Amino acid sequence: MTWKGFYLLLFTLVAVFGLSEFVGANQFISGGGGSSISGLTTNVIPKATSATAIEDSSMTDNGTTISTALNYTVNNGQGMMTTAGNRLFLSGSGALNSTTARVEIRGDNLATDIHGMTLGFGPANDVSDTFFTRDAAAILQMGIDSATPITQTFKGTDGSGTNNVGGTMNLAPGISTGNANPGSMILQGTPPGSTGTVAQTLANVERIVASSAAPTVSACGTTPSAVTGNNGFGRLTTGSGGTLQSCTLTFALPAFASFTSCTCNDETTILLVRATSTTTTLVCDSAVAGTLESDVLTYQCRGL
Repeated sequence: MTWKGFYLLLFTLVAVFGLSEFVGANQFISGGGGSSISGLTTNVIPKATSATAIEDSSMTDNGTTISTALNYTVNNGQGMMTTAGNRLFLSGSGALNSTTARVEIRGDNLATDIHGMTLGFGPANDVSDTFFTRDAAAILQMGIDSATPITQTFKGTDGSGTNNVGGTMNLAPGISTGNANPGSMILQGTPPGSTGTVAQTLANVERIVASSAAPTVSACGTTPSAVTGNNGFGRLTTGSGGTLQSCTLTFALPAFASFTSCTCNDETTILLVRATSTTTTLVCDSAVAGTLESDVLTYQCRGL
């Protein structure tokens, strides 16, 4: 029999009978036709340990979910890993572990598992030290609850190079539509409660009415100027009239909600000017008739 005939016979036997040659544990040469492998585990993805050998890997596939306990490396040392407690770590370079990760995402909020997810950031090759987490519905918290909480700072970008200004930091409420009232910025704090471990309750400390519209002027003599400013502060020139001694400003909407504290000042005449305010209006007046005629008045208001 020639070599050509021998190989033709061999290939025919492999194709018809599915002959396989095992050359070691989990090692085989298969010709198809129903060959099988032994020594592997069901639902565990195999891996090649050499050019001719395979064995179980650390990855499983149950037909629905593929999972593994190993870290994932993308390239150049970049990768991610998971640990107990629903924690995911991301690294940009270097060894990847829970203390060298650059970004940490965790579902246990370091201790309590009540906040859903925590996003943590850390410097290169160091533990995460800056966190964003959920405090309650629609409340994003910076930092982690602790018996010794750390002061948090939220800032704009720095300038770099020589004599370059840093970035402006803007805080803004949501944008209204159409002719709806603008949103407000509200500063909150907590009044002290009874001794114990019960958390205090946030309360409004100051309302910054986020309207660029100015108050309207009335009862302020003949042809007073419009206000330059907004509900929080501004300037106007009173109208003419020999008996003028007061001006009324009606705040632009949204006005203050429950409380205001205002001052008025006369920049033209050395004169005491009283401020009387409500949540919707401010009245600047003097004790003597005629003393406010054609004067420049300024005001400042704060409120809740």
